[in-house]
Amino acid sequence: LAFAVAPARALPSPQTSTITVTASVAKSCTMTNTSLNFGAYDPASGTADDQTATFTLNCTKGTTGTVSLNNGVNGARNMKGSGTNTDLLKYEIYSDSTRTTPWDTTNTVAATGPNQTLTVYGRIATGLYVTPDTNYSDTVTASVTF
Repeated sequence: LAFAVAPARALPSPQTSTITVTASVAKSCTMTNTSLNFGAYDPASGTADDQTATFTLNCTKGTTGTVSLNNGVNGARNMKGSGTNTDLLKYEIYSDSTRTTPWDTTNTVAATGPNQTLTVYGRIATGLYVTPDTNYSDTVTASVTF
């Protein structure tokens, strides 16, 4: 038997390269909310109508979001009656459960981190003299700065 030896062939060297992977993350906050619904207000009940709503604030890590609330489209936190009813039903919004600290554009509420729940405390005082109506309403704009 004869063995033949073929000359060795060099295998090609693998070629390598690198890929740079980058991203940027901007500061951001998003906000969702529920409505503040006072339901059926009874001015003769002798007690204030207290209700709550919530905001969920979701900010990027290390970002503090500050939420302010304006006075509403009817001004000075007033709900307007429907149709020809021009009466205004006064309400207030607070940042604390004792309803002593107004929540507005001056007194704001801050939150950090993901999914922070902020409670809105609303109140209609007792004994307000307004026309009966099934749809007093206002729209308050919430703004978050970060």
